[in-house]
Amino acid sequence: MKSNGMVVLSLDLALSTGWAVRMPPGCKSGSVGGKLGRTGERWFFGMKDFRPERGSSYGILFRVFNQWLERTLGAYVTLARGDDLELVVSYELAHYRGGAATMIGTALTSRVMEQCDASNVAYLGVRSNVLKKWAAGHGFADKAAMIQAAQGFCPSFNGKDDNIGDAICLAEYAAQNVGGQEVKK
Repeated sequence: MKSNGMVVLSLDLALSTGWAVRMPPGCKSGSVGGKLGRTGERWFFGMKDFRPERGSSYGILFRVFNQWLERTLGAYVTLARGDDLELVVSYELAHYRGGAATMIGTALTSRVMEQCDASNVAYLGVRSNVLKKWAAGHGFADKAAMIQAAQGFCPSFNGKDDNIGDAICLAEYAAQNVGGQEVKK
């Protein structure tokens, strides 16, 4: 893998999951749309809400997430055509917060890893303090600083959702720092 030359899907996993796909300049499928980045790359991004309806079980949440992830991975693996989706990246769970947040975070992460394995796509977890220091210059950067960093990478990002901002930063981090390294598939 070459630096900047990877097609990357990044996920900020939570009940409100921010996602971003970064396609490098010259990517065969980069002409199909998306937003133009600062160095000619193409961005696709959004936010998906997985909050269960009142009275629904978490099992429903996980089934809906699995279906969405399968469609999303499938769409971008297909969209990338000759430029394979090479990497899915998300925050690594560095510590457990307890309660529902821990259960949801670990469950969503395990489902991503499972889908990546089934799709033969590499997965990478990145610690939040590492990403924040790289993107905003401080390991404890706040949401506003991360949104500003994301807008630097993708000027068309409007900054309205910090989950999308984190996903954009994750994708750019992977493209800049993982290229050339072997990532486990």
